[in-house]
Amino acid sequence: MVTALVMPSQHKPDSGRKLSATTGVSQPLWYSDEARTQLTVQFGLVNDGADTTKPELTESRLFINGSEFDRQRWRAMLNNGLRPQNSAAIPPGKYVLFSMELGRYFEKPGVYKIQWKGRHFESDELQIRVERMRSLDRNGRDPSQPADSKKTIWAGISLPNCLHISNDAESHVRLEFSLLNETDKAANPDLDSSNLLINGQALNAWRSILDKAIGPEHRKAIKPGAALSFACDCDDYFTKPGLYRIQWKGNGFESPKVACRVILRK
Repeated sequence: MVTALVMPSQHKPDSGRKLSATTGVSQPLWYSDEARTQLTVQFGLVNDGADTTKPELTESRLFINGSEFDRQRWRAMLNNGLRPQNSAAIPPGKYVLFSMELGRYFEKPGVYKIQWKGRHFESDELQIRVERMRSLDRNGRDPSQPADSKKTIWAGISLPNCLHISNDAESHVRLEFSLLNETDKAANPDLDSSNLLINGQALNAWRSILDKAIGPEHRKAIKPGAALSFACDCDDYFTKPGLYRIQWKGNGFESPKVACRVILRK
């Protein structure tokens, strides 16, 4: 197998921002009931500086759709949650990684943009979508939703592991993909013509990865209100340390970008 070389973004923190933050979720598309009980957000923080740094996690803030999550509640969750031993001070090149169960705050259908900020770090926005379970009629349409010609195919991509340790056999880059047909007609996403962009560069091996992930029997038109989801293991394309921003584009759809930080265990 030929592995295309993908270069990470050059990560050169300035004196005011020595920590780099990423966030991740296990899937981009959720249904209300499963979101409430299963949605967990992962938070990763790497010290890119030359000195040991205090991340001040309990002073960090969580934003959902631009509005700050209750600060006192967030601080209590950080104090009471499972946190790594080195969260008080991070040595150079080291990291902290933890997860929070936040499903109860994402039960209402809609698109959510999640961002984590601290005094010396700020993650990219992470976008997820929550849907209610739909009852389709015999024509495959949702009778509760009026026809809307402006709606399209919604696309999402996520990383369960936002921080990847490339020389650790237990660490993996698994990308989760979802498409939701928001139109009132069956839509063919034409997956074969889609591209996976890593730091703006199309991945040459995407077609072969796609062929392994999803068979031709699942590449048919998506019914109105229905979704298509699949996953790909992509460790081979995230071996060099750095920051990777990943996006999925096709004819008629374009996902938001997701960020993945790759480091080496020293």
